[in-house]
Amino acid sequence: KNFSIISNYCDLGHNLIANNYFTIMPSVIIGGNCEVGEKTFIGSAAKLHQGIKIGNNCVIGMGTLITNEVKSNTSVIDYPRKVVKKNI
Repeated sequence: KNFSIISNYCDLGHNLIANNYFTIMPSVIIGGNCEVGEKTFIGSAAKLHQGIKIGNNCVIGMGTLITNEVKSNTSVIDYPRKVVKKNI
C-alpha cells in the first residue's frame, strides 16, 4: 500500500495483507496468510510463522521468530520473543 518499504531478499508468503507505513528490512521471511499493521517495523532476518497477525505501531527486532499474534503498540525481540515495551 502507500508509503511502505520492502527491502532486498525478503520472502513474502501468499495472501499477505500489509497496510500503510510499514517497513520490512532485508532477509525477512513472512509465511502465508499473515497481516502486518500500519506503522510497523520488522527488523532484518525476522521470521513470521504462517497465519500471524502483527498489530499497528509495532517493532519486531532483528532475527526475532514470531509464532503467535503481536498486539498493537508493542516492541518484541529475541526468541522466545520478549515484549520489551509498549509503544505510545
